[in-house]
Order: sequence, then C-alpha cells, then structure tokens
Amino acid sequence: MVNTTSAGQPGLYTPELESDACGTGLFVNLDNLASNAIVSRALKMLERMEHRGACGCEPESGDGAGITTHLPHAYYRKLASDGELPFFLPDPGSYGTGLFFMPKSAAAQRAIREEIETAAETLGFELVGFREVPTDATGLGPT
Repeated sequence: MVNTTSAGQPGLYTPELESDACGTGLFVNLDNLASNAIVSRALKMLERMEHRGACGCEPESGDGAGITTHLPHAYYRKLASDGELPFFLPDPGSYGTGLFFMPKSAAAQRAIREEIETAAETLGFELVGFREVPTDATGLGPT
C-alpha cells in the first residue's frame, strides 16, 4: 500500500493506528545498514521472552510471535521481473505490505479483499495489489 495522505506527511507511519504490545524488544542499526546480526539477535531475544500472550499455544508450529524486518525490495523486484507480481511495484520506501490469512472459499476471499480495499481507501492508502504467497503446511500443528 502507498500512503498518499498520512496527515499531510509523506511516509507509511500512521501514529493514530499505533497500539501497545505485550512483551516486545527492539534491536536497530542506527546507521541504517541491513545486517543479519540484528536478525540473529532479535531471534535470540524472542527465544528468551517468557511472557508472550500465546506462548506455547501450538508446540508444533509456535505461537505466532515473530520479528519485524525491513521490506525485501530486491526480492520483490525479482518477483516483478519474473512476472510473479500481478501489479506495478512502487519505489523502495514508498510502500508497505500486509499478510492476510484467507479462507479457502473464493467468495469469502472476494468479500475480504473488498473489506481490505475499503479500509485502505478510508485510511488514505492506495492499494497496489494482491498476490498469493506460496505456502507449505506440512509442519503445522492441529490447531
């Protein structure tokens, strides 16, 4: 999504949508350099956090806790050049992404996409497109 209004400020951060989270930590590189060391530290921190809202919910596949990283624009650019993105890819730093777990029903998926489109428009975002992400459910637990 590309934010076109955000209270007159450029960018994707929308302070009024900010919410609290239980059990968070933060690692950053103040020089704005991508680094696998930061990812490694963040994963170690995540392993050590005893209190997370759903800790231990699903032993086979985890509780959904994770880390947030920068958008992999080079990867998205490769997908676009391979024809795997059904939409135009904006410039780096001018878009964000979302991940939605959709039901199997095509009709239900259409209804959810319409809701997402409406929400994006209401918030002043331009929806660039959708793509189906390849999945592998072999390691998932029963729930």
